[in-house]
Amino acid sequence: MAKMNQRRARPTATALNDGNVLITGGEVDGNTLTATSSAEIFDERSGKFTPVGAMHVPRSAHTATLLRDGRVLVVGGTPARHEVTDTAEVYNPTTRSFTVVGRLSVPRYKHTAGQLSDGMVLIAGGSDFRDWNGAYDSAEIFDPRKNIFGPAGKMPQARFKLPPEAALVGGKMLVFGGAPGAALYNEQSVTFETVAGSNDTERFYPSATVLPNGQVLLAGGYPRNPPYDATRGAWLFVPGH
Repeated sequence: MAKMNQRRARPTATALNDGNVLITGGEVDGNTLTATSSAEIFDERSGKFTPVGAMHVPRSAHTATLLRDGRVLVVGGTPARHEVTDTAEVYNPTTRSFTVVGRLSVPRYKHTAGQLSDGMVLIAGGSDFRDWNGAYDSAEIFDPRKNIFGPAGKMPQARFKLPPEAALVGGKMLVFGGAPGAALYNEQSVTFETVAGSNDTERFYPSATVLPNGQVLLAGGYPRNPPYDATRGAWLFVPGH
């Protein structure tokens, strides 16, 4: 299979409505954590990668969310070590280019994002350049019709190093990782609630996968304290329990 046009670590990969995949950003230097602003499309038919218009800001540890109209919202991230951006932009598959949209309320990276049932996008948690000492309990909502961000209340706990895509279950957004337990965002009340029960400890960079039966498989991650061993543990979130 063909190679990408740019080497990348921690990029995003988003399946588009036409079956192709948009790849954005990522680190190009592991020592300085310098990121790239480049983007490319993987064509499933040809198996090849094609460059598209670059983003306006280099990013890694960012999120990319497919919107209902086929565009892709790219949020936050880090351009280089000790730098975190509050910028966001939207990829248009028709023009194969990016357009800057409204700014976040704070710089964020290592956050999570997910599309709600009304088409809005929830962006939650993450941290600023201080990393462990700068984790957020805040969240915000992106309105794709107006291309602006607005407040979405606060989580019960600060969280970062989250799965890049949050899980939508039963009309509520599940935010897991970065702190013990989990939180549910209710788009009707614009508030977060604590999920009953708990995993064993904080889990950083776990995965969250919605299963066909509506439950969510939560797997892996590593703890806050040394020796930082990744876990074999997994949990099931059962809506309504």
